[in-house]
Amino acid sequence: MKWKRPIGGRRYHFNPHRLALLQVGVEEPGGYSRSRITLSLHRGNALARVRLLIADQNPAIRQTLADLVQEHYDVVGTLADGKSVLREVESTKPAIVLLGVSFEGTSGFEIARRLLQADWKPRIIFVSLHESRDLVQAALRIGASGFVFMSRLLDDLPVAVDAASQGKIFHPTM
Repeated sequence: MKWKRPIGGRRYHFNPHRLALLQVGVEEPGGYSRSRITLSLHRGNALARVRLLIADQNPAIRQTLADLVQEHYDVVGTLADGKSVLREVESTKPAIVLLGVSFEGTSGFEIARRLLQADWKPRIIFVSLHESRDLVQAALRIGASGFVFMSRLLDDLPVAVDAASQGKIFHPTM
């Protein structure tokens, strides 16, 4: 870990995702003491962590996504039913929704269209097992902030969430 030394004998470090970690080291006789403060920048509130809602019909995918993001983000809910996503978004007000492509009785694209017409408009990142350029183009055309393939989840999800939280679009590599 590289430390940057500004002024006053304190050292600071920010993680590359611009979210989670600020470590402050204060010089003391015989070494440094460290304390950790978790920060993120979201809609002008420097102390609030980015809020995520996870919606996918597959329970293994929901659990995998929650396990990957819960350390650095606030997971406000996980949903299996696509029809309840709109209601949950209105009540929990997440900044980002990680959304599956297909649900029983509806599609993730239809859910995204409805979300983008609602009062609270979260950023939407689609997550899918299917690696299709057509799916990616359709998602971005309706206003999604990104698309992540499950095969590249570990590499692409943090980058996609970081991009979406900054108002940018994430394009997956194919």
